[in-house]
Amino acid sequence: VGASGAIFGLIGQLFSLGLRKDTPRRLTPVTGTALLPMIIINLLLGFTVPGINNMAHIGGFATGFLFGLFLAPFRIAARHWSILWTVLSVLCVVVSLVCISYVFLFPEPDIEQIINFANQYAEVLTLLSGTQNLRSDSYYLELLRPFDGATRALKEDVQRYIETGGHSDTLYNLQLRFKAWQAIVLKKYGTWIKKAP
Repeated sequence: VGASGAIFGLIGQLFSLGLRKDTPRRLTPVTGTALLPMIIINLLLGFTVPGINNMAHIGGFATGFLFGLFLAPFRIAARHWSILWTVLSVLCVVVSLVCISYVFLFPEPDIEQIINFANQYAEVLTLLSGTQNLRSDSYYLELLRPFDGATRALKEDVQRYIETGGHSDTLYNLQLRFKAWQAIVLKKYGTWIKKAP
């Protein structure tokens, strides 16, 4: 995790400042279209190199671009503008704190956790389909490492299946629920999973 999204925000602001008529002449060599090669190269790297979050780059650039369009490159003297910008600054800080808190309160699972759980669960289903004595094979449950409510529910399904000797559910239903979980995960994290080594 780095500060590339924030840096792209600064680049976006410099880019839009170059498009404004009121930008001081001394800034034009480092603003506007002069930044296009750097922007294009970094976006291409983001699309081709795994592990680079291009959404952060694009979001940072768009935010910086919009701020650059609306923020004057010189100091505003009017009192009402000063109050407005102070309120907007405080609002930005509050929104940033809420977003950061959200990330820590509701963390996304690591892609490796998702892939490992999917592989382990598929292995458990394969092992269960080839066994006769389910209760003696309960050690299969130790293979599963759930990381959220959905994966805990999948593990509990297998646990019930083993404890009841296969009478609580059919193996086919376990496989269906697993495939439904996989579809949700692929829809949500598909691009990350494809980039994972």
